Amino acid sequence: MLYNLSTRTAARNRVRVDRVLDHLRRAGVPGQRLLCSPLANGEFLRDADGLTPLCHWGIFNPFGPIMEYLFLVPVNSAGLDLLYFQSLSPFSWDDVVLGAVSAKRREGDLPGCLADLFARNGSPEYPFVLGLPTYVFPAASSRFDLKNAFLHALKAKQELYDDMLAAAQTLEQTSENPEGGATGAPWTGSSSTPFLRWWNMISARDHVRDEFAAISGAWDSVIACSKLPKPALPFEVPLRSFKRFGDLSDTPRG
Repeated sequence: MLYNLSTRTAARNRVRVDRVLDHLRRAGVPGQRLLCSPLANGEFLRDADGLTPLCHWGIFNPFGPIMEYLFLVPVNSAGLDLLYFQSLSPFSWDDVVLGAVSAKRREGDLPGCLADLFARNGSPEYPFVLGLPTYVFPAASSRFDLKNAFLHALKAKQELYDDMLAAAQTLEQTSENPEGGATGAPWTGSSSTPFLRWWNMISARDHVRDEFAAISGAWDSVIACSKLPKPALPFEVPLRSFKRFGDLSDTPRG
């Protein structure tokens, strides 16, 4: 049950979940695939029972790393699975309920729900993929066409698509210069489009492992060097979410 987060907070979380369900009913979900207006302040879902990982991506920036996650959260009493999105950085974080699917129709409804979500990236209600990911980590059990979804997400926000084209061109240059490249290793893939060259790089297991390690170090460094008077998010929070995706060795390239 979703409510069994802890004995101390169970009653409070039940009220919060009821508020989410009321929001869903007023939005027409699950009759509609997505919420009309995503519901924020979902931090209480971080440790929910039965959290099912869908996808994770990150942006390595030494001055402000970002880690984003998509999960399903079961609400057994309502027969629904909430679509739950986390966007986490050292000094800002969003935990948002984006929509819901019927638990009984999950296999049939979820692909369309996710496809709609990625295609609406960059809209006022669904900014979603905020910057060009430097790695993507799909859940091993996910059967959703994440590669195609990300292509639609990038095309929905022109500046992201342009950034992807520039990154793909860098990969081409690296393949021509074995000593070059940000990772110091040449690109050896044989992909027919710039997007596929980019995708195969950022979803490669070794690359994901290296990027995650870099983000981990940058996260702690940003907090240690900051003089901001606001509270920081400890790396343990995104790390707990990351661990739900299992071992990197089990992850498909996409």
